[in-house]
Amino acid sequence: MQKSSIYLLTSLLIAIVSVSAIAGTIIFYNNEISSKNSKIDSLTGQVNSLQNQVATLKQEISALNSTAQATNSTEANLVPALTITEKTDTPYNHLDIVGGVDNNGTGTAYNAGLKVVAYTADGTLAINMTSPLNDDAVFGTDSQTSSYLVNTYSVNISTQLTSLYAGFNATVYIGIYHEGTVSNWTVTPVWTNSP
Repeated sequence: MQKSSIYLLTSLLIAIVSVSAIAGTIIFYNNEISSKNSKIDSLTGQVNSLQNQVATLKQEISALNSTAQATNSTEANLVPALTITEKTDTPYNHLDIVGGVDNNGTGTAYNAGLKVVAYTADGTLAINMTSPLNDDAVFGTDSQTSSYLVNTYSVNISTQLTSLYAGFNATVYIGIYHEGTVSNWTVTPVWTNSP
């Protein structure tokens, strides 16, 4: 073989190896770029999905805050400051409830009253009624005590509940006449936030 043929063959071989190396490099990087672009597309989709979730959650939070503010702006909150004593009289004893009830809420307390439950020493239920927030009122727990109050004091007994506006106070002086002697009682303010 001649020297020029060897140079030609060597040159050709070097050219083939160089072109193959360049082609391999191009194919390798094209595959890498394609793979990375695929990952970028996937991550972009995840970012968009998460952004949509964040937007939805923000809307839900805003709606909940609006509802809470609307609810809070119309809620009453009755707070009692009462002294309660059992008075023994003839022919009927009576539970005296004296003091006041404040509406510390931001809404009107409709159907406002005091739920009174009282028991005798042996655990017998003697009083179970809801009294209006009243100043100077007497109530009976049954027909006998109610009749006694009407005949003795000439009172018209009304258990009609009333409203107490936000920031207002109701003075309470109530006597609940009953049979027997009570030794255990609870007096709890009750109301509704709508009429």
